[in-house]
Amino acid sequence: MVRVRARALLPQADQFRIQPERRAIAIRHRARGRVGTLPEDLAAAEAAPLCCGGWTAYGALREAGLGVSASADGARGQKVALFGYGGLGHLALQMALHRGWRVAAVDLSEPKLEMARANGAELAVAGETAGRTLQKEYGGVDAAIVLTPSPAAIQQAFRALKRTGTLVLVGISVNQYDLPLVDTIVKGITVRGSYLGTRQELAEVFELARSGAIRAHVRTHAIEETPAVLESMRRGEVLGRAVIGF
Repeated sequence: MVRVRARALLPQADQFRIQPERRAIAIRHRARGRVGTLPEDLAAAEAAPLCCGGWTAYGALREAGLGVSASADGARGQKVALFGYGGLGHLALQMALHRGWRVAAVDLSEPKLEMARANGAELAVAGETAGRTLQKEYGGVDAAIVLTPSPAAIQQAFRALKRTGTLVLVGISVNQYDLPLVDTIVKGITVRGSYLGTRQELAEVFELARSGAIRAHVRTHAIEETPAVLESMRRGEVLGRAVIGF
């Protein structure tokens, strides 16, 4: 079965506008009522990355459709590959490990791959050859979650899937991408889009942070440092999340 669908989202995207000349996407949200309640015992700098990155990562893991899996003999569960180990990826790794999944992290940056290894990734794989490597090491993954907007990452993620695997697309981009129709049909691949999540999922993310199951890797900056921080983000140098305090 081949299924392509997008999630029902909260808050609702009121306006979605692509600006090709600036290679940018502008999104305006309209929340109907209160979206969530921030726990009082969670510091603002640690909570900030959870309200977008953590929320989005959690919803994407749900869309992978793997559930919480561990066999009676203690063997670890199903295999998932995270393409892009940045602000979303480092939180998604912690959430996936909490579910008992075997996790491979994929990125182009060696410092980010080193961070993934240190944080518990079973495999840390260079992005250029990730599809072939994951087929060799795992026999393919049950789900591949693409947290980066790179079309090349989407193609590598597709190649990494085993039969009846699920491809979850998260990174928004103005770019186009192509996937092989024959392989999608014959292998029974499911392709899903995921963006943010539900109010209940946000509350569950906060609870994971309160329990210590996840923790954002955060570096705080003064508002005067914003231009330099944005430039570091553009170059892909930020590990975890940068938080601006003001």
